Amino acid sequence: MVKCGKGHDMYLNSESWISPTIASRVCGMIPPFVGNATNMINFSLFGNRVSGNIPKEISNLSQLEDLSLSDNQLTSSIPTTQFNISSLLALHLLNNSLSGPLLQDEGNIVSNLEVLRISHNQISGCIPSNICRILTKLKMLSLSFNNITGEIPRNIGCLAKLEVLSIGRNAMSGTIHASLGNISTLENLGCSHSRIVGHSIHYRSSSFEP
Repeated sequence: MVKCGKGHDMYLNSESWISPTIASRVCGMIPPFVGNATNMINFSLFGNRVSGNIPKEISNLSQLEDLSLSDNQLTSSIPTTQFNISSLLALHLLNNSLSGPLLQDEGNIVSNLEVLRISHNQISGCIPSNICRILTKLKMLSLSFNNITGEIPRNIGCLAKLEVLSIGRNAMSGTIHASLGNISTLENLGCSHSRIVGHSIHYRSSSFEP
């Protein structure tokens, strides 16, 4: 059960959103019953002290468009089932203690995600090439300040709608592939403090680290 300050319970409005009953910090774990709110469109608990895992039951929210759990104390891995919510457009998980690789099990992922922000966590492993093949509607991909290794996927050019790519402050290496320069929509590229090398590619901003 998630609790607010002084023991107040979290208020769950199954019609549209989730929010605390009073203006105070929410703590505790996200309860599995959140998956029963099948009409929920926006789920926001950012800037609190929510801990534990992200429950897989969130994937039952078939109308969810925006999930914001940034600035909390969440641990464990990101459930692959999050990417099975076809209505989900934005997933904000910044500033937690999430670990494990991205997209551990591809499964039958159907995703319309436009924003994926998981910077400032403990995500490890490589950026899988299937993230470029599956999440083709992404406009923002923010992975900076993690423990990601390996190279930029060679099929990065499949993200033809990408506007922001932030991968700095990781342990990545390799080169900047030419296909990245073919993304005409790309405005901000952040890959500072890494071992990525290659020819300079000039965008509206080259040091963006959201």
